[in-house]
Amino acid sequence: MSHPQVFDRDFFEAWRSLGSMGDLAFVTASRARLSDVVRHNGNTSPFTNIFTQLTLRGLEENAARALLTQPFRAANRPAPPGSHIETALPLSGRHPFFLQIAGDTLWRVGGVNREQFRQQLAAAARQPMEQLWRDLSPTEQAAALRLATGKGAVPDWAEEKANLLEIGLAEPGADNQPRLFSDLLREWLQNGSFGQSASLRPTSRTSGGKKPPVLDPTQPPPRPLYASALIFLVGLVVIALLSQWLGWGVWVMVLLLAIYLAFTLVGEGKISGRDFLDVLDKRIRDLLGQ
Repeated sequence: MSHPQVFDRDFFEAWRSLGSMGDLAFVTASRARLSDVVRHNGNTSPFTNIFTQLTLRGLEENAARALLTQPFRAANRPAPPGSHIETALPLSGRHPFFLQIAGDTLWRVGGVNREQFRQQLAAAARQPMEQLWRDLSPTEQAAALRLATGKGAVPDWAEEKANLLEIGLAEPGADNQPRLFSDLLREWLQNGSFGQSASLRPTSRTSGGKKPPVLDPTQPPPRPLYASALIFLVGLVVIALLSQWLGWGVWVMVLLLAIYLAFTLVGEGKISGRDFLDVLDKRIRDLLGQ
């Protein structure tokens, strides 16, 4: 998606044709929907129409318990203490990856007491849990913080809670109220261990028809509005200094600066001076029929 000039519409249509004929199979996993990823990078190919979307969430409780106990039976090892299982489930939640971390910790710790097991599980889960937190959008982080602490204003709170349930970051709790999937994550957020990020990352759903924000690392950051205003003001100063001998040409320069400012405002400052001149030259040539 970072190289649309290479992987263009024709490329995706060729893939779609192969997939439709059964000559090629695709299985993808992504934080954002594949259709959102393709659309946000300027590609409108119907390639993603051939996919069936499955939203992955946490395991059911029986399956989660089995994941923590069956490997011991298969290896003819004594089952872990029931107290450790009851400690692991709320700490790691039913997210398969964090359940595997809990299972690996159970496998290694042997006969340590419950508190020692808890500390080792927290140490093993800390880094991947922090990575999970960084991968959330700022809005999702704010919603998770509100679930953990009961504080903070989140626009469209009901919608954001539903989104956390959909992506598996939250699960129904007491009285059917959502709670974070992991007590470890909740405790770290309550203690302020994880800070909110201002970076833009893909979100997992589209709200109100708006595209989730995607940061394209191949594109330069937008020029701030004050930079365009400064260019405009400097241009006016230059015009004032040259007005003694330019005559009517002053008004031509004013018009060009006004057009340039309009381009930068409409394009959020993403158009460079060279791009502006290229577009202007094309418009003049089209007008003259050349």
